[in-house]
Amino acid sequence: MPETGFSFPSRHTTVATALLLIAAYLLARHTRTLVAVLAWWPGACGLAVLVAASRVYLGVHWATDVLAVAALGAVWALTMITAHLGLRRRSLAR
Repeated sequence: MPETGFSFPSRHTTVATALLLIAAYLLARHTRTLVAVLAWWPGACGLAVLVAASRVYLGVHWATDVLAVAALGAVWALTMITAHLGLRRRSLAR
């Protein structure tokens, strides 16, 4: 697949990582069984790795590009999760 231009950042990897981690957090919060909760996080991480690997496999990004933006997506997701927990704790304290 011929591509031209700069390859950094991989928007597919960034968005997939952030959305999958946030989805895993939300699904784990509303799941009753421990087995299901423990399945959401590895499942989300596995899918994010598959998206990143597909970008490298297709030759549209370097491995270092997808590693960097996977970290960026994870930081974004963790920031949103932390903000949600902080707002939730604040509203429960009132």
